[in-house]
Amino acid sequence: MPLLKSILDKGWNSLPITQKKRIWNHWFDSTTPGDIILQLTADEQAWLSEHPVVRVPVIDFPPYIYWNNGPRGIAVDTLNLAGSKIGVKVTYSQQTSRDEALQAVRSHEKADLLPGVESTPENRRSFVFSENQKSFPLVLFTRAKEKGIYGLEALAGQSVSVEKDFGTATLLNRRFPKIKVLEFDTTPEALKAVSSGRATAYVGMLTIAQHHIGKQGLNNLKVAAATGLDELKLATAVRQDWPELASILNKGISAITTEEQSAISRKYLAVEVQQTFDYRSLVKWVPAVLLLFACITFWNYQLRRKVAARTESLKKAHEQLRHAEKLSAIGQLS
Repeated sequence: MPLLKSILDKGWNSLPITQKKRIWNHWFDSTTPGDIILQLTADEQAWLSEHPVVRVPVIDFPPYIYWNNGPRGIAVDTLNLAGSKIGVKVTYSQQTSRDEALQAVRSHEKADLLPGVESTPENRRSFVFSENQKSFPLVLFTRAKEKGIYGLEALAGQSVSVEKDFGTATLLNRRFPKIKVLEFDTTPEALKAVSSGRATAYVGMLTIAQHHIGKQGLNNLKVAAATGLDELKLATAVRQDWPELASILNKGISAITTEEQSAISRKYLAVEVQQTFDYRSLVKWVPAVLLLFACITFWNYQLRRKVAARTESLKKAHEQLRHAEKLSAIGQLS
């Protein structure tokens, strides 16, 4: 029996976290596999005993991760909760830019992982990525005075600003090659390019752009339309020489319940979005509206003619009646 248990344990531990979770949810009425999912291998336990603290740089990337009298954001709450489940202490330090944060993880000197990084082929050459991903819809921002821009198709030959390192430029170049893509280091820089007129539009994540628009006072910008592009999927980039951390982190995040995940999302994503109406949908109704207007105008014209004719008829009848009354009065006098 000990041999069988050892064989089964090895088989179970070799399965990906997502597959373990599917198996558990299939056989048990629970969204959390509990201690079974959190069971670490001997190598992982040994690694944790040598690396009990994980360092995370904090960049200005709200609501995912940002600094406001301390670390805040979806990623921060998720890492803290996962860390409490697997026994990892997470420490945070404020970083000035995304590039500096990524370099800090690459160099292993000041940071061990960075949340909110897209798992592109280029990034996978420098980092190990967690299995969990967070999706963000991409929307189109323009200046408030811009009219008639209801999608990316209308921007052929125009300049569109995006951030580096998110893969948005690659998406635009592949699907809309006639758009001139301008890449910027930060979200505020990309938004200011539109505000100043250097770019016609900005493509980016809604909640993050809204935060920076308010912070920078870019009140001449508006949400123009959805982009129709795939949502941006962000994960956690772990230093390449620590694959054990990525594996352990996957187990901790997978142990977070659906209720816990929903509570974190509600805390940071309670944003009301007002959709822009596409007036192009009215075009197909213009002929019918014009025809109806013409019919009403013609009916009013006919009605006025009939009323005028009837009024004239009544006037003549009234005059004839008065004339008859006069003749009757003269006859009585004679």
